[in-house]
Amino acid sequence: MPTTTGHSGRHHDGLRPFDPYRDTHQVLDLVEVAFGDALDPDERLALARMRRLARRRLLRLLFLLDGDARVAPGFVWVAGGRIVGNVSLRRSRAGWGGFFIGNVAVHPDWRGQGIARALVQAAIDLVVSLNGHWVGLEVRTDNLVARTLYEHFGFQAHGETAHLLRPPGPPPPPDGQLRRARPGDGPALFTLVQAVVPEPQRSLLELTRDEYRLDFERMLDLLLYGRREHWWIAEEGGQVRGAVRLLYNWYGDRPARLEVLVAPAQRGRWERALVRQGLGARPSAAQRRMLVTEVPAPSEPLLAALREVGFREQRRLVQMRLDLRT
Repeated sequence: MPTTTGHSGRHHDGLRPFDPYRDTHQVLDLVEVAFGDALDPDERLALARMRRLARRRLLRLLFLLDGDARVAPGFVWVAGGRIVGNVSLRRSRAGWGGFFIGNVAVHPDWRGQGIARALVQAAIDLVVSLNGHWVGLEVRTDNLVARTLYEHFGFQAHGETAHLLRPPGPPPPPDGQLRRARPGDGPALFTLVQAVVPEPQRSLLELTRDEYRLDFERMLDLLLYGRREHWWIAEEGGQVRGAVRLLYNWYGDRPARLEVLVAPAQRGRWERALVRQGLGARPSAAQRRMLVTEVPAPSEPLLAALREVGFREQRRLVQMRLDLRT
């Protein structure tokens, strides 16, 4: 286990808080080295955006304007004046007294020395000092070393999501069985997503009612960020059986996102129609961008419908949680 107070020449080695003003470039380099090809397109775009902000010296201002800047940055591990480890921490966007550990990154040359364990411990200690109720994180299903580390601290798995990508291209023909969503469908959509996602997994995916509103305020919020969304509904007997959402940006290269929801009792009936309708809802500009989707509690009928139109599974993530109240 490394110490936190050693020195190498005039450099302070060990654990210290992340300073966005002087550490950002090194941390971004570390994340790219540590995760490499495991980064998805959205994560690569986020890294590029952070680099642009850092060059403009705006990043520190963004942290200072954050209502809880002391939590957002996290910690770094320094060796010989070089950052070789990093952990990020933030509050849950959905509340519930939760915090999320982001990337736990350690340079490949420094792995196996207890740095990741020290970083995670520091993050947990900070959450305890802030009276947090729980800490959540995500880890690749096949990353057994990291999962073992988190289990050592008492984290428990509460669900899994499959992440799939589809390259740019024209959509398949729509099925034609669906209708456009109406503003009054919002409560039914939130009920549907609660039926799809098991209760212990909901807080870890930060599901909120606001994300499923279809009112003017929601539309205005999206417009302010240059985004649009389209919802289509699978309805039978006056009941919402499934839904699909397409979310995309008007400009830039950010991938479009597809969300497909099918009531558990209806699995195997609506997936194909929903997926095809979601792809067909894209304007021509959005068809030139990659399409991504995250499938919580993945079912084979939905995965098969996605594969049929060109989606390929990139990774699976396990959602884990440490309850600090027990």
